[in-house]
Amino acid sequence: MQVKWLVEHDIFDEDLEPLIAEIKRQGMEVEQIKYLPFESGSYDNFGPNDCVLCYGSLNLIRQLQRQKPWVPGSFCTLPNFQCSKYYAYFGKYLLNAEYRMMPLAELKRRKDELFRSYQGGSLSSQEDPQFFVRPSSGFKTFTGQIVRTSHFDADYELLAGYGASPDELVVVAGPRRVRAEWRFVICQHKVITGSLYKPHQQPIGDNKEDAAAWELAMQIAHESWQPDPMWTLDICKTSSGLFLLEINSFSCSGFYACDVEPIVREASRLAMWEWKDINDGGQ
Repeated sequence: MQVKWLVEHDIFDEDLEPLIAEIKRQGMEVEQIKYLPFESGSYDNFGPNDCVLCYGSLNLIRQLQRQKPWVPGSFCTLPNFQCSKYYAYFGKYLLNAEYRMMPLAELKRRKDELFRSYQGGSLSSQEDPQFFVRPSSGFKTFTGQIVRTSHFDADYELLAGYGASPDELVVVAGPRRVRAEWRFVICQHKVITGSLYKPHQQPIGDNKEDAAAWELAMQIAHESWQPDPMWTLDICKTSSGLFLLEINSFSCSGFYACDVEPIVREASRLAMWEWKDINDGGQ
């Protein structure tokens, strides 16, 4: 039995050819598919008993998790990527450590309190206080946004317009100016590769900033609680230092300029281990 990869076209705004080529170079089969929202698909590329690892959008992965018996299928335990879940374990590392959580609709009732609380932040001013809002859900109904007192109604309607319901749990925090962002891939408590992706994309280099970001990623990876056997985390830099920006599932994350060789090797090794554990007791 070999690991077989199922990869979705046209995701993450990045070239997937290096990933596809690396899967083939390591001697594994890979099928590419196109996910069409609101249209059903059978995705019968592999047999029900095959060891399959899927990589694609959250919508596709959720559908495959419901419909396919593949092991492991994906590394995407979505409930563990809710802020209300992982903040409990990684709170001390967070950029938004002084956060509040509340239903989206509560922003309206508590807006005066929130604007007062975050007045004077790094992006705020006495004339136009602001706060930052993001969904707690790992499904990310909307992208994190700044809400301004001078445009509150328009900013709020923009959040609701993405399809967020009034009772959706959101994270509220003070606005922060982020100067750089890195993505790291974690496998079984180890950082296996990483990439700077803002202000530009490049592999981890031999410099103090990259080394410090890698060190923080290692600290988080060594924590006893992990959201999945394999996952990604983002580190950011502000004027106050380095922080955990957020975490994401492996199967639904872009890799930017990360080295794909260890990604394919370690993901495939872990996938086969899980398949053997289920099918023949790990033998």
